[in-house]
Amino acid sequence: MPPTSLHLPTIMATLALTAVTVTHTAQAAKLCYDDVEQFPWVLKDGRGLAVELLEIASKKTGVTYELVALPWKRCLMEVEKGEVAGAFPASFSEERAKFAAYPMTDNKPDAEKRLNTDGYTLYRLKGNNVSWDGSKFSNLTGPIGTQASYSIIPDLIKWGAKVDTQTRKPETLMRALVDGHLQSVALLTGQGSYTLKNPAYAGKVEAVDPPLVSKPYYLIISKEHYEKNRKSIDALWTAIATERNSAQYKAKVATMN
Repeated sequence: MPPTSLHLPTIMATLALTAVTVTHTAQAAKLCYDDVEQFPWVLKDGRGLAVELLEIASKKTGVTYELVALPWKRCLMEVEKGEVAGAFPASFSEERAKFAAYPMTDNKPDAEKRLNTDGYTLYRLKGNNVSWDGSKFSNLTGPIGTQASYSIIPDLIKWGAKVDTQTRKPETLMRALVDGHLQSVALLTGQGSYTLKNPAYAGKVEAVDPPLVSKPYYLIISKEHYEKNRKSIDALWTAIATERNSAQYKAKVATMN
């Protein structure tokens, strides 16, 4: 497959692969992302701000990948096994760092080279008194629902909460909250705010302040692939930082918030 510029699929049901300029190999390696929407970073139609930023950085560096949507747990497993070159957007964890390379400075992830910043927020029914003060929960009487395989799970457990991870979809979690099956749910902040615009939840569900956590999200690369393509991947991470700070990209972000 000759290198081409990124052109993403418009029909996600087909899970069609598309070429992105990111390596100089005869056949582009693959990057995977979650097949569940993460507004505004990865949308149901395969677009989104993180995808667009990767597209811009790719064009600047002249390197190529193919993109494929996978369940997030499988996506990370494919990175670990070397079946795909990398994944995005992914927050840092010690567990992921065992098999994936992050852009690093002074032996820690370089947040300047992130794709985006997001986090998790707790949601409850209006009138419910479950709360979060930034370090502990109050009036929590049941498990917190959250999406399977997401990085907030070990944090919730560390903070003393039980966790319900029976679904991968934020809409299913919101319905369980409204129907009284869950007392609270933890969702990615951007996706949670977007989901609350649905009339089925608006006016019934509210966000709990402060957010549970806020953190940078990266393009991560399998260690084997990084060792073979260090120069081009370093250039891509640098281009991501440059373009994320550009006036053009910041204007795109503003239109989505």
